[in-house]
Amino acid sequence: MPVGPAFTGILAFMGFTLWVSMSWSFSGKPGALNGPSQLQPVVKEAFSKPLFLTPSPDETDRLFVVEQGGRIVIVTGDQQQSSPFLNIADKVVAGGERGLLGLAFHPRYASNGRFFVNYTRAKDGATVIAEYQVSSDPDKASPQETVLLVIPQPYSNHNGDMIAFRQDGLLYIGTGDWGSGGDPENRGQDREELLG
Repeated sequence: MPVGPAFTGILAFMGFTLWVSMSWSFSGKPGALNGPSQLQPVVKEAFSKPLFLTPSPDETDRLFVVEQGGRIVIVTGDQQQSSPFLNIADKVVAGGERGLLGLAFHPRYASNGRFFVNYTRAKDGATVIAEYQVSSDPDKASPQETVLLVIPQPYSNHNGDMIAFRQDGLLYIGTGDWGSGGDPENRGQDREELLG
């Protein structure tokens, strides 16, 4: 399947984001480009609205791609796995600024297989932080979900929802102010709110 310019641009952006985030997380300092860089696609298959890319924390040659519609797919080398690592499309409302929006591997993923996702729930539009675990097959997650946090969402935009572990071992969740445009309820400045 030919790779179009839009897909190449997405891969270039995701690759740059991955490079910068890896530089930051390993050194504690932001990464910097050393002169001009040439970007090229690494996967020939198309993704469906990819939002996030992260390397496998277990030192295998795998990349995990989060798709807005509710799938996490694995790429090894230049090949996308034929079936997703996790598919929660039936739980997710996707579109606009909603969907499966984040993935964070536990700092000890290589030994405990735990990972966390952030998604917009289909039944009510709330943001859900849930824990999953890899199955006995390292390329498949167990479908068993443990919901850790549900945050009601008053609007369908400004959802934010990046999740990541820091070196302190804690899971950080960026929620956004949950809109609407211009933050009319001023949540972004309210320290008592989970929103903002």
